[in-house]
Amino acid sequence: MRAELLAAGNGGEEPRLVEPGLDERDRRILELLRRRGPLGVSEVARLLGVSKSVASRKLHKLQSMGLVERAVVDGRVLYRAARMETRTCKNRD
Repeated sequence: MRAELLAAGNGGEEPRLVEPGLDERDRRILELLRRRGPLGVSEVARLLGVSKSVASRKLHKLQSMGLVERAVVDGRVLYRAARMETRTCKNRD
């Protein structure tokens, strides 16, 4: 798979990553994680207005693609956007 940067419009937006196989909800989750930092499934579900099962399934998909990392912090499972160097290493395998 190959990721590409989508050029932003003139509205002051940053360019965003376009990854094959991602839908709009996947991209919204990645944007949330980039802007707000690590979040749990419940927080992602609440912020997107979806069920916890949908949020969990989407986070697992993004994790399997190497776009999201899972961490346990103080007993809580949190997800964060993967760093680019981590993604590069995973994609080489």
